[in-house]
Amino acid sequence: MRKRVIIVPKDKKAEQALDINEAKREQLIELTIDEKDFIFIYQTGIIELINREGNANVDDFEDDCVSGKENLSNVINALSLERFLENTTPTQQQLLNNILKLFNEAFDRGTGVYFYF
Repeated sequence: MRKRVIIVPKDKKAEQALDINEAKREQLIELTIDEKDFIFIYQTGIIELINREGNANVDDFEDDCVSGKENLSNVINALSLERFLENTTPTQQQLLNNILKLFNEAFDRGTGVYFYF
């Protein structure tokens, strides 16, 4: 099973280190998701929303990031809509909340949200 991780660098220095694959764990906020979680966010349109609102190309075999205040804000606003919480389990709701928290962290820290799928 592939490891899928969503990362937010804690600051610009961490973001630069991540770009050259030299970031330390303590410089990053990470969310690891399993295959079941990936399928859920893919099938419910979360990935499509992130791509559309964040001007990105996250996919099953594509690593990408959402950066820039406007793109991050667009994703935060779109993810905040409650329609994604309809018909979800508490575990799925927690996953969506964790993803939203990552986008808020990136916005507040002036960094980005990096998807390694």
